[in-house]
Amino acid sequence: MPITGLVAALLDPRAQGRHDAGAVRHLVGWRSRPHQERDLAGLPEPLRARLPAHARRSSDPDKRGRAERWSVPGRG
Repeated sequence: MPITGLVAALLDPRAQGRHDAGAVRHLVGWRSRPHQERDLAGLPEPLRARLPAHARRSSDPDKRGRAERWSVPGRG
């Protein structure tokens, strides 16, 4: 999925927590995306704050781990 489509969907007022969770899985998964670091750095500030915060609040250790990797450059 192109990052522009993902950003547009997440900025839609109808976006919910499940969309944030999916975005975190997509953006901070295995290094299968060629522009992963660039995409993370290029997110609008509200999303760069909202998405990892959502993952940190999760009871799922995988989601919390992804939030941790988000904040460490080169570990995404």
